[in-house]
Amino acid sequence: MLLLHLTAVSSGDSLGVLNWFAVHGTSMNNTNTLTSGDNKGYASYMLERTINGPTVTTGKGSFVAAFASTNLGDTSPNTNGAKCIDTGLPCDGTTSTCNGKCENCIAFGPGTNGDMFESTQIIGEKQFQFALELMKDSVGAAGSAVDGPIDYRHSFVKMSSLNVTLQDGTVKTLCSPAMGYSFAAGTTDGPGMFNFSQGATTSNPFWNKVRDFLSQPTPGEIACQRPKPILLNTGELSSPILPSLTDPIERDWDCQQRCAN
Repeated sequence: MLLLHLTAVSSGDSLGVLNWFAVHGTSMNNTNTLTSGDNKGYASYMLERTINGPTVTTGKGSFVAAFASTNLGDTSPNTNGAKCIDTGLPCDGTTSTCNGKCENCIAFGPGTNGDMFESTQIIGEKQFQFALELMKDSVGAAGSAVDGPIDYRHSFVKMSSLNVTLQDGTVKTLCSPAMGYSFAAGTTDGPGMFNFSQGATTSNPFWNKVRDFLSQPTPGEIACQRPKPILLNTGELSSPILPSLTDPIERDWDCQQRCAN
């Protein structure tokens, strides 16, 4: 766990913390229909409540605790592992399915009988407690101070135009983005639907027709993504996703230009 403790120069009072720990905020699985900050939100809530006091309305105090994600990859908070909800047995380790169905393979956290609310509290509490210890250790710690102005760098990179050199020395151009069949299978923290499974390397004629209706990948794109079969050719997809997002922005920009002129 990494924690950046922000303090006021004049008084030394704590202004807030930025915390990074590699675990997904998926203690609440996708059967939950309520807005939730999950385990990281609970950790933030507890640390702010500890510093600001229990009578201060959450989010209104002077101290702010932000629990961010980091290099979490597939690190799951559901420490009891994935089980078949129909049999209670472990899921198939390769496809994360139960009798061929991804919907029945769900990972559970440390809560009693898989209670996701209790699991969220347990995982969030562990992050909160360790963050509090790091915060206390940072006060007056020699050689750990960070000061000076804040700056940032931000750039947009078209990944599909970049070249990479393979181990054998050959140079290849990266693919345009695409989502594979395994994407639709979801994960054990939130399984997908239908007949998709994780690790899929073969396609389905029906889903290929659905894919091609939106955007049909070229033979080159299919070859570049192999062995991953393409389900959504997102890199070349212009409808129905992009128009709903860009048209209002373009209209606003056009109006601003005409009004300014």
